[in-house]
Amino acid sequence: MSDLIIKNARIADGTGSPIYPGEIAVDSGKIEAVAADLGSDARRIIDVGGNIVAPGFIDLHSHSDLTALKDGLQGKIRQGVTTEIVGNCGFSAAPVPREQRELARQVLGPLLGEGQPGSWEDLDSYLQALKASPLLLNIGTLIGHGTLRLAVMGLDSRKAGTEEKKQMAKELEKAFEQGAWGLSTGLIYSPSGYADFDELRELCGVASAAGVPYVSHIRSEANRVVEAVKEALQLGLETGVQIHFSHHQIDGRANWGKARETLALIEEARDKGVGVTLDQYPFQAGSTMLWALLPQWIQDRSREEVLKSLREAAVRSRIKEELEGEGDLLITVTGWENIMLNSLPVSRELEQQSLLEAAEKKEKSCADLFLDLIIENQGSGTVVLFDQSYEDWKTIFADPFCSIATDSILVGDKPHPRSFGSFPRVLGEMVREKGLTTLEQAIYKMTLLPARTFGIPGIGALKTGYRADLVVFDQDRVGFSGTFKNPDCPPEGIELIIIEGKVVCREGEITDCRVGQVLEKNF
Repeated sequence: MSDLIIKNARIADGTGSPIYPGEIAVDSGKIEAVAADLGSDARRIIDVGGNIVAPGFIDLHSHSDLTALKDGLQGKIRQGVTTEIVGNCGFSAAPVPREQRELARQVLGPLLGEGQPGSWEDLDSYLQALKASPLLLNIGTLIGHGTLRLAVMGLDSRKAGTEEKKQMAKELEKAFEQGAWGLSTGLIYSPSGYADFDELRELCGVASAAGVPYVSHIRSEANRVVEAVKEALQLGLETGVQIHFSHHQIDGRANWGKARETLALIEEARDKGVGVTLDQYPFQAGSTMLWALLPQWIQDRSREEVLKSLREAAVRSRIKEELEGEGDLLITVTGWENIMLNSLPVSRELEQQSLLEAAEKKEKSCADLFLDLIIENQGSGTVVLFDQSYEDWKTIFADPFCSIATDSILVGDKPHPRSFGSFPRVLGEMVREKGLTTLEQAIYKMTLLPARTFGIPGIGALKTGYRADLVVFDQDRVGFSGTFKNPDCPPEGIELIIIEGKVVCREGEITDCRVGQVLEKNF
């Protein structure tokens, strides 16, 4: 007798194959059978009324490292996410030696949330904390190069020495042995961005030997995006590591159209034998930390030291000159009028306004207001950047190796709506309304493709022996209407989410069931 049989389903099995009618039997948390008629020999039968049944969605780019510990992923599960990969953009919760805990808290806090950053000296201790938590969904992690570098070198903005590179490589090998799924970099952020090519090559060699990908938020997604893509691809050519581009995008109106060039470079690298994958979120506005808009050279010190420096006339003058210039800083590329203040813990009255609007309201220059906000909010806060084109997004979306992700930063009261509705938005707007791809291919980009990207076995497809992580949705209704002012409204048309054969969400209502697992790479 099976634990569960799902009847009257239209099965999208995750492989991209045509949808077909059928039934799914589940036993002991795994798919026991998929067939046209499985009878009724089950402890429980669920009739899904002709709705789509797909594998649970896999969010391979998330920043929920700490949120997962606090049962704070309701917005993820409601949109059908049953597995997510954290530790992205160079920031992971571990490893952090005891002497660097306070510095790690300051560096990781603006992205991961003020709480426990820096409490885990190695990856295993972080994974043990996850295992001790009632997880709403499955979690796997990468090792962030920024966290790794901080552990060995602090925030030093110099090249790593020979011994320091060896120490980072040793820590990385240990993390892979403890279950990490890859190495991530955030090369626009401190301290990851201080690494030169030689340092990255040495660490990519470690990842290649372990058979895991190099996952990169590259050095530029704006004026120097072509050069940044070339650097990542060269690492693949020289080390053999699989390259994965995080949230591949083209920022800044002056750069729109470059997606065709970057994807041509990616295709050329594939022809040379480099494995290259990428992901994107279904919005033309990104989000990052207020802190990250500062020039990188000012970020090579503690938060208190930075805040003190921002009050010094000479330092402030130098930063303002760069912010008002024509360089590759996110602010200069995006424009003050296109940067929305999203979540500010102190300056709440300015939320949902552009930096330009807020500056006019405060009767300050945009640069002065920006620096004052960093001081006033003690380095915390997030912004939304409206700096991408729909045509570039479509070009990237069409790449057959592009997965869908959220890039969710669950900090503040109003996170980017991508945290709550990325997957339903694709199914509704991109598939049903605009016909940018087939439903089968969209589901493949959300399930089996991300599973294959990281080599995660047993998930991402509706096959015998795979985990019974499932999402049931009505393709005629599925969608997401969240906005930046109201981001966390529930998606529409997501009827049922099942993890390991247990119902964890029904029509947007979270159940008491907590059966999420920690996914560890088995070397």
